[in-house]
Amino acid sequence: MTKHPENAGDALSSTLRIPRLPDAVDRHRKAIRKGLADSGALKEIPAFKWLAIVDTGLRSYCDHLLVQKLLRFLHELRDIPDHEREAFSAQLDEDPVERERIGEQLFLLLERHDDMEKPSLLGLAWREYLRGNVSLDQYERLARAIDRVHLPHIRQVADISMGAGQPSREEAAVLTDLLQAGLIYPASVTGQLADELDSRPSEAYHSTDIAHVLLELYAEHRGQPV
Repeated sequence: MTKHPENAGDALSSTLRIPRLPDAVDRHRKAIRKGLADSGALKEIPAFKWLAIVDTGLRSYCDHLLVQKLLRFLHELRDIPDHEREAFSAQLDEDPVERERIGEQLFLLLERHDDMEKPSLLGLAWREYLRGNVSLDQYERLARAIDRVHLPHIRQVADISMGAGQPSREEAAVLTDLLQAGLIYPASVTGQLADELDSRPSEAYHSTDIAHVLLELYAEHRGQPV
């Protein structure tokens, strides 16, 4: 039986160390789809033990959604071998304060997600961080972008010009969304957001370093070409 995690960071680190984590996640996902979720069995995964909702028997709809969100997130780590997850967990444990901050941020984001695709995207971003393909700063900006953006707008990153001249109202709405998510920035970053949208053609925007990373992850998640 797993010990009760001390904090969110410990819960995250301990979860990564579970042998055959993908098997446990897949088992619980199948049970939930069949309406057979077992709150007691979920305690084998430290992250659920930390959330404490399993102690209530998953009585509310919000409890069920949060369980599904976390399982979707963890499902995206299925291709990471046990030894790589364990090594990354040990790396997190080297700085308990930073580990707790990262863990708290993760759980807060998952709880706030307003689209059930977002936990999967966050899991893919975490996978890239775990593999060393993105830095911690890039992962955290990806996480914020996923939280803020309207997901269908991500594909617009591939064509942020969206026509010459002044953007239409619909294009301006997309640009505003991408700007606020940190996926694009105006060629001139000195003006106010409203001024940029009103007075500059949409070609004057560039994608940030995380934009095409998120575009590729979104395409992977949707099973579509970039």
